[in-house]
Amino acid sequence: MTGRAVTRRIVPPVLIAFTLATSGCMSFGHGPQPPAGSWPLAAPPKRPRVSIVFRHEVEIVDQTQPPNPAAGEVLRDVVLRTYADANLFAGVRPGIAAGGGEIQADVVLRNYGRPNIGLAVLCGVTMGILPAVATDHFAMKTTVRDADGRVIAEADHEGEVTTWIELFLIFASAAAWPDTVVKGLVGDLTRVSIQDLHARGAW
Repeated sequence: MTGRAVTRRIVPPVLIAFTLATSGCMSFGHGPQPPAGSWPLAAPPKRPRVSIVFRHEVEIVDQTQPPNPAAGEVLRDVVLRTYADANLFAGVRPGIAAGGGEIQADVVLRNYGRPNIGLAVLCGVTMGILPAVATDHFAMKTTVRDADGRVIAEADHEGEVTTWIELFLIFASAAAWPDTVVKGLVGDLTRVSIQDLHARGAW
């Protein structure tokens, strides 16, 4: 691996960690608007059981990164809770479908991080007085399979979280903290996917 490749792979995460540790931050989500209508959805006469296979993938500055296991668990819990709240299923559990009429939803959440390296350097050098900004693009792909493993339907939805990092944002509201906004966006992506697939007769 060349020195430039090593720099591209290591420097952005280090800069982001440093600026987050020494400054405050505020995030804003830009996601899909859920379809008009009630939530949870009206329960069908016979509700199926569904198993959720969740995978979290991360890429920062065009380099694949190992996802944070703790963050992945938090996001998986958001997905599972949203499925449980949908009122469409007799049971929701993680893992591969066990058969017996159980359907499976494969949910892949891809996170593409795009920090502004120049602003991150300035933010770090000035100890957070000058702001930095980073954008995380989230793409959720849901594939629904029947009890025999055949694909019934697929849905793709996307959203973004923009995070500003600056010294005085340390007083920002907890509702605008990055983890809060990301969980909200992932919940919205899951809800829209469920409603989209429901409208197309996947469940």
